[in-house]
Amino acid sequence: MYKISQSVIFIGWFAVASAQDAQRNKDFLTYGRYHGIDRVTLLREQKSGDLRLPNFITDSMVLQRGENTSIWGWAKPGMPVHVRFGEISVESKADAKGKWRAVFPTLKENAAGQLLLVSSGDDIMAMENVIVGDVWLCSGQSNMDFPLQRCLDAKADPNKLVQSIIDRSENPSIRVLEFHNVSPYGPAEDLNITRWMSATPKDVVNFSAVAYLYAREIYNATGVPIGLIDTSWGGSMLEPWVSPDELKKLESAGDYLKANAAKLAAWTPEVEKKAIAENEEKEQQYQSQLSQHFENLKLGKPTRLPRDFYWGAIPPQYGRDYTGNLFNGMIHPLSEMNLAGVIWYQGESNANRALAYRESFPLLIRSWRAFFKKPQLPFYWVQLSSFDPKYKTDDEPGESKWAELREAQTMTTSLPCTGEAMSYDLGDAKDIHPKQKLLVAKRLALHALKNVYSKQDVITDGPIYSSHVVQGPKVVLTFTPQGLPLMAGEAVPFQQIKKSSAPLRGFTVAGEDHVFHWADAAIVGDTVEVTCGKVPNPQAVRYAWGNFTDANLYNSQGLPAKPFRTDSSAPPVQSGK
Repeated sequence: MYKISQSVIFIGWFAVASAQDAQRNKDFLTYGRYHGIDRVTLLREQKSGDLRLPNFITDSMVLQRGENTSIWGWAKPGMPVHVRFGEISVESKADAKGKWRAVFPTLKENAAGQLLLVSSGDDIMAMENVIVGDVWLCSGQSNMDFPLQRCLDAKADPNKLVQSIIDRSENPSIRVLEFHNVSPYGPAEDLNITRWMSATPKDVVNFSAVAYLYAREIYNATGVPIGLIDTSWGGSMLEPWVSPDELKKLESAGDYLKANAAKLAAWTPEVEKKAIAENEEKEQQYQSQLSQHFENLKLGKPTRLPRDFYWGAIPPQYGRDYTGNLFNGMIHPLSEMNLAGVIWYQGESNANRALAYRESFPLLIRSWRAFFKKPQLPFYWVQLSSFDPKYKTDDEPGESKWAELREAQTMTTSLPCTGEAMSYDLGDAKDIHPKQKLLVAKRLALHALKNVYSKQDVITDGPIYSSHVVQGPKVVLTFTPQGLPLMAGEAVPFQQIKKSSAPLRGFTVAGEDHVFHWADAAIVGDTVEVTCGKVPNPQAVRYAWGNFTDANLYNSQGLPAKPFRTDSSAPPVQSGK
């Protein structure tokens, strides 16, 4: 983007001054004859009222194809604004506060980079190499943030499939918007330091593995250019991703809101003084890492924006988990953005609040759809994976916080235009960040391919429990037709599931005492028959019900069965809030 400026980022009581990415800051004082423009003086500095765009409307960005795609920004109040993209021109006018918005009636997908020109009076801003495709918002916590390079594992991937994917990743039609995590107290109008990056072997290693591999699946199947906006933040709860006004409507969020209020009350001047002193060293480290990041960019070295230093002690109202902060800082600036859909990978930090998640997760989806003015905005997520450092194969089954959270996620599929990808069979008992992201992304992409890209022959889900019948000591389970035929399967690292002759695992049975025991299970036609010698009069069956599970029921497409319990009317034992 042709302009000269300095970006100053204010996050609460902290301030960070940083030079813009050198590759985007081109020192042009004039812009010669181009598209019929004889001579234009570019902005030397940002002044109140001058033409300005959000930081993420810049070189190499991806615009959403279809109707009502917006370009917006700020200018002198009352000034007309002209936007030109290729051969399309639209007009706007800054309102009394200087805000303007120009809408393209229709944009067709186009992988060829074009020039985007925005002018107001004598000012002009020019963005190069802009393409048109589908823009997906990718959000959640650390398993969405998990970079592709961390999937490189010689033991788990002896055939080096992931390395092969990286080596062949050069594709200017897949692009990712990189920017800082930020959690301001109050709605932000803009993202901070940003740049759009095309997929290259040098850069994809730092892309979100799930997001990039998802985009790769979509592009390979459709040829549609894909833009990814990765707003994930490791360790984040769901609640701060919801706008404060919406969250306060939930009775189940009361304990979360009270906890934040208590933290705020405990932040005294004495505590703040101590925190400032403790954070000075963190700030210096961060500034040094940020400078090195920009130096690496200039030298063409692989690099990634460093984690900010705000993980230290800060006022609660500026923290990652404070009410509404992640919505304010990382969703609100995108208010005028037209999106193809959302993919979400989160839940680990809410495992203690599964009952509340039944309300908060649907609320997040509904509120984001209202915010982006798309009531049917596609929203797909990864169901919580398997993790339990204390897991032993001979442990007796019991209650599970993570299983309850998965159940809450599955309940949310009752909302239209939603879908979830199973990942429990790809988990790692010892690592909350499993490396098997390739199949996760493939499963996630199935929902988009069928429901957004009209690939009607695509199967999106594995076996889904439908009903059961108790026949003496035996329980016969039936499943929805899409999940048929049934098979026992085993995961091949980083590849598809293969059929297995191993017995079915992961089924438990309880009698009237509601004490569950491991059960024997067998596929009989399109049903699964479950028995247990310890339970002669079974009353309830559960499947894949544990923090970690080695359950192995699939359909012939290699898609795992959704975890379930036939006693689902029982309230959660572990997660009462």
